[in-house]
Amino acid sequence: MATRAQLGRLSRRANVLALVTLLFACLGIGAFLGVYQRVREDLPSIARLENWQPSLITKVYSRDGELIAEFASERREVIPMEQVPQHFIQAILATEDRAFYKHDGINPRRVLSAAWNNLITGQPTGQGASTISMQLSRNLFLSPEKRFVRKFKEMILAQEIERRYAKDRILEMYINQVYFGSGAYGIESAAQLYFNKPATELTLPQAALLAGIIQAPSRQSPRVSMDAAQTRRSVVLNNLVAVGAIDRDAARTAKQQPIELAPRQQMEGPRSYFAEHVRRELEEMLGTDAVWRGGYRVYTTLDSRLQAEAESVLEAQVTTIEQSLGRSRVRRAEWQAEHAAELARADDSVEPTIVNDSLQTATPYLQGAFVAMDLDTGGIVAMVGGRSFEESKFNRVTQALRQPGSVFKPFVYTAAIRNGYPASYVLDDDSLSMETGDGETWTPGNFDGKFRGPVTLRRALTSSINVPTVRLLLDVGAQAVIDYARDAGISTPLPPYPALALGAAELIPLEVLRAYTIFPTGGMRISPISITRIEDRNGSVRRTFQSPTTRVLTPQETYIVTSILTDVVDRGTGRWGVRGQGFQWPAGGKTGTTNDFTDAWFVGFTPEFVGLAWVGFDIKQTIRHNGTGGVLAAPIWTGFMKAAHEGLEIPEVGFPKPLGLEHEWVTTTTGMRAADFCGMPAYEEIFLPGTVPEHFCQSPEEDFDPEMIELEEDEAPTEADRKPDVDEDFLF
Repeated sequence: MATRAQLGRLSRRANVLALVTLLFACLGIGAFLGVYQRVREDLPSIARLENWQPSLITKVYSRDGELIAEFASERREVIPMEQVPQHFIQAILATEDRAFYKHDGINPRRVLSAAWNNLITGQPTGQGASTISMQLSRNLFLSPEKRFVRKFKEMILAQEIERRYAKDRILEMYINQVYFGSGAYGIESAAQLYFNKPATELTLPQAALLAGIIQAPSRQSPRVSMDAAQTRRSVVLNNLVAVGAIDRDAARTAKQQPIELAPRQQMEGPRSYFAEHVRRELEEMLGTDAVWRGGYRVYTTLDSRLQAEAESVLEAQVTTIEQSLGRSRVRRAEWQAEHAAELARADDSVEPTIVNDSLQTATPYLQGAFVAMDLDTGGIVAMVGGRSFEESKFNRVTQALRQPGSVFKPFVYTAAIRNGYPASYVLDDDSLSMETGDGETWTPGNFDGKFRGPVTLRRALTSSINVPTVRLLLDVGAQAVIDYARDAGISTPLPPYPALALGAAELIPLEVLRAYTIFPTGGMRISPISITRIEDRNGSVRRTFQSPTTRVLTPQETYIVTSILTDVVDRGTGRWGVRGQGFQWPAGGKTGTTNDFTDAWFVGFTPEFVGLAWVGFDIKQTIRHNGTGGVLAAPIWTGFMKAAHEGLEIPEVGFPKPLGLEHEWVTTTTGMRAADFCGMPAYEEIFLPGTVPEHFCQSPEEDFDPEMIELEEDEAPTEADRKPDVDEDFLF
């Protein structure tokens, strides 16, 4: 039995131990409070939640309301709690945080259990410790790394969130931001991604499946492992039974339901040339981050029906051309077979993708491009930048620099008309040679190798004769041609050399399309637009757009050139590709073919639309012998225009004639006023006031001076005497 002295010594030792313990406790508490304070000071303020703007999907729509693209760094759509199915909420609570409505942000029991598990396994997994509030704080404010300090931060922020917000509001924020795999954030995006339905329509098995993904999206998503997803769904259904949300029969029935997923959606980034064109414009206006996170609604000018028609007719025509090429040429079908695995991997990608501008690829097979614009609105209704956006991101409508060939010729002739030359002005189609400045001699030739002698401007452009076009540029001056091309909307460099007349300068197709809008509009340049309206995430209209218009020519000047371009379609180089394909609508346009048949073009217009078609190889090479724009490209334009004008009534007057124009019969070889005594074919020409020829043609019976001379008034022939031999090719 201990003595009194022994008891005293034990008591003193106990007191010392207690004091030491208290001291260490105080030091521990002090250290904890110090660490707490330091960690607390480094944490972000949860006041950010007051103005929380989750990353949302920017959606792009055609003018007829079809969704054509989605831009998102995170696939997310926010919905209010009342639109979330009750069985999904129950599944979340039963699986992720059963005590959610009881704790203050931290569940001590789960924390201790997780700590013991970490001690046993030796791995700081944090498994089972996080409440919904802790997960929310981590997802919104912290990094996903698994460390004790981060877990400590989660707890602090979770309690801050719980003190400031109601439980239902916390749960709503969590449901709208939690990650479900495959780029989907929030229940609405997950429902759309996996089942192609709104969250309000989720069934019990579907809700349980989605709730089960949250724990480990990289392993338990059905896109990754169907077996793992099914197993995890069963766990969630068992949890619902455990908390009394459903009975065992309902769980058993739900477990037996097969998992039927919607087809993979390919809307995480631009998946078409037009969508990529819109993406570029949006980022220039709003900034990259705003486009990919801002949740805008973008309404465009694209007509989904006409876009489908454009893609169809282009592919059909280019494939037909491809079949006529030699076997040494790479065909698209062969290239696809060779790259099947690579293309499949690209198609299977479901993660958000921003197109890298540096990854613009050329293809070895024959390519084509098409773009069309509504002349009433200036909106681009169809854009095909190539045969496949997946196979090549390079947009040949907006990014390619190609020689336009004879498509450039109307700029030369329009510059002449604008500078007072009549369409009856005669040019000499005869051999021409000139020094190029580097000691070389340039001798332009005609397509057929023939010369025709004197021809009018109208005849030269209608038949696309090269040598007279070069002579006209020399007469008018290269700078006058360049000035008009600039006014028409061509911004690429235009060298002031004679070869410019034949389309030697490289141009961007979309700029060429803009320049051609002048002809069917009476002289107004219409700049094409692709976007009509941008709304923010709240539905407020941020910006609206209208096509800019600028007067470039007078209506009278324009009508003369337009009448020549309608001749091209009715009786010139575009006749077979347009009228020969059965298109009867009032139309004008111009074919274009470059040296060695490397590029084939057709640019044409009706009173309603203007369109451009191009065919060629990305790496320039001959398409085929006699591969002209009228044969290769014009049928693409015509096929599209047939669809675009379907159901419309052909107008009696195609391009209305403005007041102030004059008419006069002139000979086809002299351009002078025609008379019966001339014995020359003639046609009726259109003139600007003051440009009607003053002289009559030379009579073959009389010895006239080679220079044009005006008949005296009393010597002028009567109207009957002046009746000419009509040139049937130039009636209009």
